[in-house]
Amino acid sequence: MKLIIHEITHVRQSLEAGKLKFNPKTNKLQYTAPGAEVQIKAEMEAYQKQFSIKRTDFGSNLNLRSPNEITPQMIGNIRRSYGTLLYPDIYRYVQRRKK
Repeated sequence: MKLIIHEITHVRQSLEAGKLKFNPKTNKLQYTAPGAEVQIKAEMEAYQKQFSIKRTDFGSNLNLRSPNEITPQMIGNIRRSYGTLLYPDIYRYVQRRKK
């Protein structure tokens, strides 16, 4: 259920932007946000909605207590089960902003 809420949030965001597109090769919703800042805001909103349904399961190192703890840095550091970054573009953007 938590992932469904996350993905429905992205569908709503895409519809509001007037850009609901599917990738014909993967049959998945294609992300169409222009730029890292818009993508970060979209992911933050989706993860906050996800958090409202289930407050855990954001990764083994993350123990969130509040949706306010969902930050660009947190999202940029989310890793797949095999260790690679889930959002490498967000990770790089956050690292550049630190400098």
